[in-house]
Amino acid sequence: MNGKSRGEYLFLYGSLLTGTGDRGFDARLRRVLRPCSAAYAQARLYDLGAYPAAVVSADARDKVYGTVFRVRLPEFLTPLDRYVLYRPDDPRHSEYLRW
Repeated sequence: MNGKSRGEYLFLYGSLLTGTGDRGFDARLRRVLRPCSAAYAQARLYDLGAYPAAVVSADARDKVYGTVFRVRLPEFLTPLDRYVLYRPDDPRHSEYLRW
């Protein structure tokens, strides 16, 4: 690894990929994330109204398309967790789970 950390990577889909509607937050996303590759997750997408949710699926035909990003500033994961209502201290009571 040449003495460097591998870094953090995120798979984003839906409003985090296309724009949250919060210009400041979207600008921060563009500053701290670098696109690596188009990708998909084996999951089914559900429309929850204000945002989509992906749920892991056993059906190989279910795919949620998005992009893998490298996180340039890992400390940005904390405000991102707050935005998506992820609670690292209590994942079972979070809006989203990390896979």
